[in-house]
Formats: sequence, C-alpha cells, structure tokens
Amino acid sequence: MANIQPKIITNKYDIMGRNTPSYASCEITWDTGKMTKITKNRVIRALQSGTIAFSYGDAASMYHEVRKRFEIPEFILNKPKKKRGYTQNGYINWEFATDRLMLALDQVYKAERAIQRMESQHGLPWYLEAENLSENSHNYFYYETDHDMKEVEEALAEITSSPEVRDKRERAIHFVESGGKLTFTWRA
Repeated sequence: MANIQPKIITNKYDIMGRNTPSYASCEITWDTGKMTKITKNRVIRALQSGTIAFSYGDAASMYHEVRKRFEIPEFILNKPKKKRGYTQNGYINWEFATDRLMLALDQVYKAERAIQRMESQHGLPWYLEAENLSENSHNYFYYETDHDMKEVEEALAEITSSPEVRDKRERAIHFVESGGKLTFTWRA
C-alpha cells in the first residue's frame, strides 16, 4: 500500500468542501492549551462566576461548550427596563431546572399570560401561547411586566450554589487550566 501523507488544510472553508461527499467524516479539536492567556482567564472567570460578559468570540465559544460538556446550568434573568418612551422586554432563560424553579417560573409565566391577554389587542405573542410553562417547547420567554421575582431568584441561587454545581465548576476549571481538549466529530 502506498504511503500517503495526510493533507493539511490551511483554509477553514476547505473543511466544508471536503466534508460534502457521503463517505467523508471530520474531527475538530478545541485545545484549551492553545488559548491565549487572556482568553483562558476570561473562560476561567466565567466558569467561576457562572456568566460571561461576552456574547461571541473565542472565550464565549469555549465557555459555553465547556459549560455544556460539564452540564453546568446557565440561567439568564433580565428584568424589563424603562427606556425613553418604551419598555424593553425582560427575558428569562433556564437550563437544568429544578421543580422549585419550574414552579416559580410557571407562576410568572401564567401572570404574564393573563396580563398580556387583558392588555393586548392582537392576542398572545408566540412565546406565551402554551397554557402552562410545562407545555411550552422553549426554555425561555419574554415578559413586559415587572413581576416579583424573589422566588425565582431564590430557586436560581439554590441551584447555582449547590455542592453538585460547585463541583462541576471546579472540574471544568481544572479541565481548562490543565489544557483539556474538546472533540467534535462530523459523521463518525
């Protein structure tokens, strides 16, 4: 058999072209050891705090992927804000929710549905169409009313400060600090 050397691809768009035949497969590795010091520090700080200040870029991509692989929950709770002449919607997004959190979220969801139904001339928005939050196919919804979010915040704090989540964060931080690698496979 001929000794054929692997072809090194230098143009990232060639990866897509080489993967189009049905017999093609590809493996991509994200190496935390190759991250710059700034990117690594941003990822580690985000894993420690549970949130990242960036919505895109190398640090955000690595943080979100490491967080998912280690099953570290992420919660977003943005309250509605009064702007000049209008209100910017609030936004709630959750992962790995407990029964207590779902009960608290369901109360807010139902209250928002009732308010929207009474105030809107156009019907309910698409993200509030389900009767109950458990019937909703999304793990998020928007809201306009300034609800009492105390129970939601307490349930979130209970989850994020649990020993299980703390352990997952510590293992994820160790993974990044020790140069761990994440692998993605296309058509294995």
